[in-house]
Amino acid sequence: MKIASTIARYLLGLIFLVFGLNGFLHFIPMPPPKGLAAQQFGGAIFMSHFWVVIFSVQVLGGVLL
Repeated sequence: MKIASTIARYLLGLIFLVFGLNGFLHFIPMPPPKGLAAQQFGGAIFMSHFWVVIFSVQVLGGVLL
């Protein structure tokens, strides 16, 4: 069980690290969101530069895991 929890922790850290770095480097292409509410929310996060905080926390969490 100890080995399984270690493997799960490394995989979760890798996922956080990859998707956090994707926010800065854009190596995984993503389609634009569909729907008016999703576009407004994404636009608000982009205009306020809060996306930097979100992706930084993901990278930091991935490195710590």
